Amino acid sequence: MVMSSTNRGRFAVLAAVVAVVALVAVVGVVGYRQTFHTVAEPATWVPAATDSTAVPSSPPSDSPSPSDSPSPSPSPTTRATPTRTRAATTTKKTAKPVPSHTKVPAPPPAAPPPPPSCSKSYVGTAAPLSQVGAALDTAAAKSYHPYIKDVPEKSIQVDPVLLKAVAWQESGWQSNVKSCYGAFGAMQVISSTADWMNGNYGTDYDMQTLSGNVTLGAEYLAWLIYYFGHFCFADDYDISHTNPDAPDLRDAVLAAYNLGIGEVDTSDGLVIPNRGYTNAVEGLMVSQPWNS
Repeated sequence: MVMSSTNRGRFAVLAAVVAVVALVAVVGVVGYRQTFHTVAEPATWVPAATDSTAVPSSPPSDSPSPSDSPSPSPSPTTRATPTRTRAATTTKKTAKPVPSHTKVPAPPPAAPPPPPSCSKSYVGTAAPLSQVGAALDTAAAKSYHPYIKDVPEKSIQVDPVLLKAVAWQESGWQSNVKSCYGAFGAMQVISSTADWMNGNYGTDYDMQTLSGNVTLGAEYLAWLIYYFGHFCFADDYDISHTNPDAPDLRDAVLAAYNLGIGEVDTSDGLVIPNRGYTNAVEGLMVSQPWNS
């Protein structure tokens, strides 16, 4: 059949309309797919962004790498808030350290043990034991303020039973006994220790008198309680806290009174090299023979 010119025109118009509709449909599909991906992709990206802000397994270093060049500080409006991990690290760095006790001037060492041929002597007349006991009670009732540079001040009182037990162990409460190496009186004080104690406390006690001798001995015990309590027992100054498995404060104080702190507070830690002496004094604290 031969198509007329009118029909051919109509067919051409219809074909053009169909082509335009098809083109619009294709463009719409492509636009829809692009819109879908633009919306969907952030949903897969958000978890990754959340993970990237997690606290690192190790705290960041506050010191720049030697190879890094310094960068300008961020402006106040862009400075990030420090993480909890960094804040904890800063706190540890700024915590005040415990002063090193290796820098503390120590009192003179205790007198050396006497040679086998050494014998004690007596100076003047011995005070009655009742007077010695009263002098010890008076010395124990005092509050002492020993001094160590950069260490907080602490008022120390010496347990009267401890003071009496040390005096009994040292001299049997004989106020006029003198050892062959110079220790004198109820507390067996040597002159170098007396001078050091008077200088530390700003006192002028005479080791040759009963009251001066026992007070100098009490001062020394108070200084040792202060020293070991601060540096070795975390500011615990209570000598009644005993530990059967390790050296305690009372052990350290008694051992140092007998031998000096250098023999007790050593580079290897706290040691008690004269356990026989400390055990004897602690036994006297229990039996208290002066009461009988």
